[in-house]
Amino acid sequence: MGKEDLLLYLIVRVGTAVAIVTLLILRQPRHTGTSWLAMAILCEVIMASLDRFDREVFKLTGGLASGHNLKHVIVGIALGLVFWWLRTRRVLLAQTDETQVMGCGQRGLQVAGQ
Repeated sequence: MGKEDLLLYLIVRVGTAVAIVTLLILRQPRHTGTSWLAMAILCEVIMASLDRFDREVFKLTGGLASGHNLKHVIVGIALGLVFWWLRTRRVLLAQTDETQVMGCGQRGLQVAGQ
């Protein structure tokens, strides 16, 4: 791929972010802590801005750090937010549906209340 072919980059970077935001908006959450994911998405916006304004950030910081460098710091923060969400999330049980699937074992699906 040449330097000008950004289709795959756009699909991976922008497409996945749009898909995650769409799912967060349109679907009921199955786990607690959705705000951690929202903050990770906000980090994605900050990362894109830092990357876009790389030289301006470099000038603004007096040559201390470029936007690209700071982008990597924000990536670490975003990953930390996602890992924290995975560590602390809890399953939200639907109050109206008593047949909420709890897990899958060797004998197939186990349904709550059985």
